Amino acid sequence: MDVINLESYRAAKQKKLDERSAPVKPHDPADRILLARLTACELTPRLSTWEVRSFDCAGPFHLYFTKHDMLHLQLWNPYFGISLLSPSKITADRFEAFPISGWKVASKSYDAISSKIESQFATKLPELSRVQEIGANYWIAPDQTHPAQRNTTAET
Repeated sequence: MDVINLESYRAAKQKKLDERSAPVKPHDPADRILLARLTACELTPRLSTWEVRSFDCAGPFHLYFTKHDMLHLQLWNPYFGISLLSPSKITADRFEAFPISGWKVASKSYDAISSKIESQFATKLPELSRVQEIGANYWIAPDQTHPAQRNTTAET
């Protein structure tokens, strides 16, 4: 009689699910840090909560992407596994969503991309102004130094 190790079976099954559901680059939320959570519809918070994500300001990705005009914010909906990147050179200055109809969809219009997401997933995006405010409060220009890293000793 064969004995099945249920823990090993469950771990292998979960690994397959994780591998299958991992978003394509540059849409993988694991590459970024969480800045905030925004809920677009209070009636359906589980479905309409979006994570605002960005590269860590102290990390090499942030500096590289900033220097090459590719720095962007990501909206990530963990319930549906939807990613939306803000316009930058990496997305040809368009909003880019994944997966919409199984692949990437891009548009210069936030409202147009929002309509596509809402029609396929029945969830809303947060207001663009709220997302932009979070990004503006977080990002540091590449020629600036983070306040904690500045030399505070005055030369006389």
